[in-house]
Amino acid sequence: MNMTNSYLIYGRGKVNGVKEKNVVSYKVTYVSLYSKDTPPWSSGIKNEYFTLIKESDDAPWLIDDIGQG
Repeated sequence: MNMTNSYLIYGRGKVNGVKEKNVVSYKVTYVSLYSKDTPPWSSGIKNEYFTLIKESDDAPWLIDDIGQG
């Protein structure tokens, strides 16, 4: 099962009524840099899924969920 289907069946998509065509998930790899005095986060390479939704065909894409999958 991919992250979009998981979002629709088990996540916020189950309750917010968004249509499948208006949901997309991306696996994103990025580098985060934090001061060593900024717990609990640490610097390094991160891998997370970002789920974007839009309310209608003409609406902008918005981040609705972030997670590790």
